[in-house]
Parts: sequence; structure tokens; C-alpha cells
Amino acid sequence: MRWGRLAAALAIALGAVAAGLWVERDALADRAIRARLQARPDTSFIDDKEHIRVLLCGTGSPEVSGARAQACTLVSAGGRMFLFDAGDGAVRSLLGSKVPVGQLERVFVTHFHSDHINDLGPLVNQTWIWGRKVPLVIEGPVGMKRVLAGLAEAYALDEQYRSANMPHLAATRVAAFADGREIATPGPGASVRVYDERRRHHRRCAGRSRSGAPGAGVRPALQGQEGVHQW
Repeated sequence: MRWGRLAAALAIALGAVAAGLWVERDALADRAIRARLQARPDTSFIDDKEHIRVLLCGTGSPEVSGARAQACTLVSAGGRMFLFDAGDGAVRSLLGSKVPVGQLERVFVTHFHSDHINDLGPLVNQTWIWGRKVPLVIEGPVGMKRVLAGLAEAYALDEQYRSANMPHLAATRVAAFADGREIATPGPGASVRVYDERRRHHRRCAGRSRSGAPGAGVRPALQGQEGVHQW
């Protein structure tokens, strides 16, 4: 009987603790996120403004692997960070690298194979939680807005929950979703113009289809130029 009463008392005590944690779960989660935001990330990846730095955050194949993330390449140039593709495991890989992911400026999606976009939803969601205050710009081929509209619908209830229960996120809820932009790629026989950040036009380059060779004149147009960002 004595052991039975002790077991019952212990069960009641554990139940009370569990109930308290459940009631305070939002506050606990908010404090944990705030603590992470206050921790200083490793900014060395973007502090070097004299060189272009590349982090291969995902080099896996289309088959999901526990050892490697799928397609994901992080580039730092001039103190700015850009991500190319976000396959499965990309967000976890970026977190493990300790780079300041909240400062990610733009994402480029090369194409819509699943191993290049599987982590787009978590990327938008987590960079918002990690401190991003404006919508994340994501550029890709025609169809990009459709993909992001689907992700926004999938994460809508999560955004509502977090904004209602986590004060530091309620103030930046506009950043919970992405700003999708579509790039129409030139077909065979078309041409593109190359600009630097001052919007100075350098030369016209011949375009090719994806399966063809690189456009003639592309490399000479880029030699000695910085910040080329429009094709």
C-alpha cells in the first residue's frame, strides 16, 4: 500500500509538471528563440568583402540521405549572402555552419526538381524565426510564384500560431513569407544584356538553350567587373 501511494503521488506530481510545461510552452519556446537570436553567429563568412566565398552546404543526390543535404550553395560577395537552391537538409546544414542565416539577402532557384526546392518552406520559415524582418526574395524560372504560393498556404496556420503567441515574431509577421520573382530565360537565338551594380551595360551576349553551350561572349563581358547580378 505504501509503495502504491508513493507511485500515485509521483504520478500526480509528474502530471502537474507536464501540465505546467504545456501551459507555458509558448513562453518557453519564445525564450529559447530569443536566446538563440542573442547568441553571436560566426560572421567571418560575410566579413571578408574582398573575396567571393562559397559554402557547399548541400552536395547530395536526388535520393534523400542522412549523410548529406541535397543541392544547396551559399555565396558571400561584398558582405552580402546569396543562396542557390535549397534541397532537403539545406536548413539544417546552414544552421550547423553557424553562418548568420538571418542576413540571407536572396535565394535563387535553378529549377523545380524536388532535390532543389525541398527545403524552401523551412528556409523561409526558419530565417523569419531567426531574425529576418523583411520578406525573403526568391528568384527562379517561370512558375516560382506558383511554388511559393503553395508554400505560403502550407505554412499559413504556423504563421498565425507563431504571430499570436510569440511577441517578437508578431512585429515581423510580414517576413513570414517570400517575395517570389520569376526570370524568363532566353531561348535559342535570343540575347541577354549584362549589367554591373551601377546599371552600366557592358555588352550583348548570345543566349543558348539550357542544353546548349554557354552564350558566346559571356566571359569577356564579366572580366574585371564586380557585382554582376542581371542576365
